[in-house]
Amino acid sequence: MSVALLPAEIIESRVTQTASLIFLHGLGDDGCGWAEGFRHIVPPYCKVVCPNARSMPVSLNFGMTMPAWYDLFGLDPNAQQDEAGIRSASKELANWVSAEVRAGIP
Repeated sequence: MSVALLPAEIIESRVTQTASLIFLHGLGDDGCGWAEGFRHIVPPYCKVVCPNARSMPVSLNFGMTMPAWYDLFGLDPNAQQDEAGIRSASKELANWVSAEVRAGIP
């Protein structure tokens, strides 16, 4: 079964691929710059996948729309957590992991 994957910046391995690195960027960022940076430090057998989070309003930033994996309500450890958003982001990551496994990467 094929699942739609989030858009991503991908750097293919330079030799036969035997590993994958999936890296999630931070709030307000995207995978583009990160993928290029990883190009120079990963082993040649490693594919780099930097998915791009969807844009969404972020409560912590006064509802400004920006790339985010889930909503943030505060920086305090006791702040409300976006459990549904965290679960959704986890599923997006699991989809990428499953795609790599289906491609033969253990």
